[in-house]
Amino acid sequence: MRIGIDARMYGPAQTGIGIYIQELTRALFRIDDENEYILFLRGQLLFPGFFSPRIRVVPTTPRWYSLREQTALPFRFLREKLDLLFVPHFNAPILYPKKYIVTIHDVTPLDFPARGRMPAWWRRELFGFIAGNAMRRARRIIAVSDFTRHQAIERFHIPSEKITVIHEAPRFQKVQPNLNLLSANYRLQTPFILFVGVLRPHKNVLGLLEAFALLRKSISDATLVLAGPEDPRYPEIRERAAKPDLRDAVRFLGFTQDSDLPQLLANASCVVVPSFVEGFGLVGLEALVQGIPVVAARAGALPEVLGGAALFVDPYDYKDIARGIEQVLTDEKTRARILAQAPSVLSRFSWERAARETLEVFSGNF
Repeated sequence: MRIGIDARMYGPAQTGIGIYIQELTRALFRIDDENEYILFLRGQLLFPGFFSPRIRVVPTTPRWYSLREQTALPFRFLREKLDLLFVPHFNAPILYPKKYIVTIHDVTPLDFPARGRMPAWWRRELFGFIAGNAMRRARRIIAVSDFTRHQAIERFHIPSEKITVIHEAPRFQKVQPNLNLLSANYRLQTPFILFVGVLRPHKNVLGLLEAFALLRKSISDATLVLAGPEDPRYPEIRERAAKPDLRDAVRFLGFTQDSDLPQLLANASCVVVPSFVEGFGLVGLEALVQGIPVVAARAGALPEVLGGAALFVDPYDYKDIARGIEQVLTDEKTRARILAQAPSVLSRFSWERAARETLEVFSGNF
C-alpha cells in the first residue's frame, strides 16, 4: 500500500501536533516493513533517522492554515497516486477527493479562538467548517483521547463508530538529574516549579501566575519556569510576570529543545499542567517518567490520561492551584502517592502500540 503522510508540521517546534507526527512516523517505520510511505514535508527539511527505499520525502511548500493548503496541496497529493492519505491534524484539504484518515487532537479553537486580524467568531466558524468537513469526509478518524472522541461526537455530530481512540505516549527515557547538563543559557537553580507548553490562553498561564504569586507568600525561595514559545498576541502574560509580586521569580525559557527537556523535567520540584482544556496532556506523562509529581487541572483529557498519578485542581480557581502546588511541594505522602501510581499509568502508553493501532486503521480502510 502506498501511504502518504502530511508531515508538514513535523517536529517539536510545532508543539504537540509536531511531536505527534515525529514520534508516530518514527514508530511506524520501525514496525512496518511492507508499506511504502510518501512524506510531505515543508521545504527541504530532511527526515532524520530513516533511510529506506520504501520511504520518500516530497518537499511541500504550502504552509498550514494557508489558502494554498486548500488550493495547491490537494494536487500535490494526487500527483503521488496514493492508496491512502494520512492527515495528522484537522486541516485536510477540502478539495482532496480520495481516501484519507484524519487525526483530531482537540477542538480547542471552538472555545479559545486565537487572536488575530479576523474576529474571534470568524476564526471559530472557520475551524468548525474545516475540521467538520475533514471528519465527515474522512474514511476513519483517530482521536488521541476519549475526551476528544466525545467532543467530536457531541460538537460535530460524528458517528461514534467512525472514531478510533489511539493514545499518544512519552518520548523520553528516565535520566539522572544533573543541572549541569542543561544549556548554560538557562542558568537555573533548584527548587523550581515547571510549566511546559505554548503560552496561550487555553493553557491558563495567567491563572498559574496568580497561583504562584499566592504561593510565594509561604514558599518564597521557589522559581516558576515557563518552558515554551511565547505568542506575541498575548503580551498580558509577560506583563503579569513583571509586576512586583512576581518580578525576578518567573523565568521565560522560550522554546526548549528535546535534548534539554528530560533534564528540565527531572530537575523540577513539580510539573504543573493548569490548562482549561487538553486533548491529551503529554507533558504530565513525561514528568512521571522522570519521577516528578504532577499538579494537573481537572479538565479535558487530563484525568483520563494521568489517572491517579497527579494531584488534580480546579483550573478556574487560582487559590486551588496554589494549594495543590504547595501540597505537592511540602507533603511527602502526597508526592509518594502520586509517584506510586506512575508505573501503572505509564504502562498504558507506548509509541509502538500507537503505531500498531494506527497501522490497523490504515489496513482496515484501504
